[in-house]
Amino acid sequence: MDDTTIERRAKECLAGGTSADHVAAWFEKECLLHLSEFDREQCEADPQTFVRARLRSFMRQELEQFERWVLLQIYDEAWKNNLHAMDQLRDSIGFRAFSQKDPRIEFKRESARVFNEMQETIRDRVTDIAFRG
Repeated sequence: MDDTTIERRAKECLAGGTSADHVAAWFEKECLLHLSEFDREQCEADPQTFVRARLRSFMRQELEQFERWVLLQIYDEAWKNNLHAMDQLRDSIGFRAFSQKDPRIEFKRESARVFNEMQETIRDRVTDIAFRG
C-alpha cells in the first residue's frame, strides 16, 4: 500500500472525529481490528500519527498472511507430489534387483533425487510467484 492510499484511509478514519472511541470503532468496522487499551492511549496522544502507523502495520500484516498462505499451498502441493513419487518408487524399486543392483542403495539414491527435485520445484514456484507479485 502506498503513502497516498494510507493518507486517504487516514483522512477517512479521522473525518468523523479524533477521539479514541471513534478511531477504534472505525478500525473495527473497516479493518475488523480491535484496539487495545495501549493503542487507545497512543491514539489519544496523537491520533493522526497513530492512525497512519496502524494502517501501515495492518496492511503489512495482511501481506505477510497472504505470503504465508501462498508458501503453505506451494509446500503442501510439493510434499503431496513427493509422497506420491516415493510410493511409486517403493513399488518399482524391486525391479532393480533384476539388474544386479542393491535395491536399498538404489532406493536411497532415487529418493534423494526425488527430494532434490521437490526442493527445486518449490524454489521455482516461489520465485515465479514473487516475480509476478
